[in-house]
Amino acid sequence: MTQAPENEQALTVTQPLKVAQPLKVTVVGTGYVGLGTAIMLAYLGHSVVGLDVDQAKVEMLRAGELPIYEPGLDQLLLDSRERIEWTTDYQAAIPDADVIFICVGTPPNPDGSPNLKYVAQAAQSIARNLNGKTQVIVNKSTVPVGTGDWVARILEEHARDYHTNRYLVVSNPEFLREGTALFDSLYPDRIVLGSDRAEGIERLKALYAPLLDQSFTPPSYVPRPEGYTRPELVATALSSAEMIKYAANAFLALKISFANEIAGLCERVGGRHR
Repeated sequence: MTQAPENEQALTVTQPLKVAQPLKVTVVGTGYVGLGTAIMLAYLGHSVVGLDVDQAKVEMLRAGELPIYEPGLDQLLLDSRERIEWTTDYQAAIPDADVIFICVGTPPNPDGSPNLKYVAQAAQSIARNLNGKTQVIVNKSTVPVGTGDWVARILEEHARDYHTNRYLVVSNPEFLREGTALFDSLYPDRIVLGSDRAEGIERLKALYAPLLDQSFTPPSYVPRPEGYTRPELVATALSSAEMIKYAANAFLALKISFANEIAGLCERVGGRHR
């Protein structure tokens, strides 16, 4: 567990932000992606509940401490603390939520395939606590193409009173870099939303309106870059959004592998920087 370094100056609190359509959001999983998502959405003005089955981690977050270190995240949590809470209780966190994010881990199996048991467990627990109103379940975990349809079937199988037109599944992959995750979250180059239901896309557009319009007050410790206007919105089918994430990851791996191969070739031929 990585602890944040001590700040040389005391953190200061900014005034609460206002959002045109504040939504109730639950983020399941408080790992790297889940924490950043929950705190960022609270900063934008939404009412957020961060849910994790790890009681020790929840107690740490309730005390204002982070289980990971990402530059600026501690300050953003401080600025958002009035609009965010932490719990281990699905029954308390799910029924009233307008948007529910699944941000659990998908560690590799021995054969390299992703282990989706945590996604299944989260989806089942969410399903058992849905309340019948229109709720959007968003998958932010890195998952194989087709997982969104699988999650929809889990909801259908485990929801006590299933409504096919009310529980909408959306894929919203993340494209974050460690060390610049806040910058990437607040000033993304694109936001990808994938769903087979227009209502799901529309609710996520309302959720992300402050990012799409860049209407929020930028924090002083993560200033808006000069010349930045707004991110591109990519609205597509559910499976296409999942494919976009895999393509982006594969392309990044390809670039890194290519750079390493060229570096190795330079070593062999004596190439060097002068």
